[in-house]
Amino acid sequence: MHIEIVEEGSDALDAYASIPIMFRIVEILDPDLPSNSASLLSYASRTMAVPIVKDYDAQPGNHPLDWPVQFDVRDW
Repeated sequence: MHIEIVEEGSDALDAYASIPIMFRIVEILDPDLPSNSASLLSYASRTMAVPIVKDYDAQPGNHPLDWPVQFDVRDW
């Protein structure tokens, strides 16, 4: 496998914007708290009754194409 790292400028934000940042949450991991501090922390999973959708691009100002309004992206 060949991996190439390329530095891109802010003109590549449209490429970032083409990758959605939306998550559908259907399961939660709850910590099983150990009875003493020497025990390892473990988790129990539970399915959510109603899944939650988080779409960060849909929030005003969060879409990659909105970043130049909020940030100085000239050196990104």
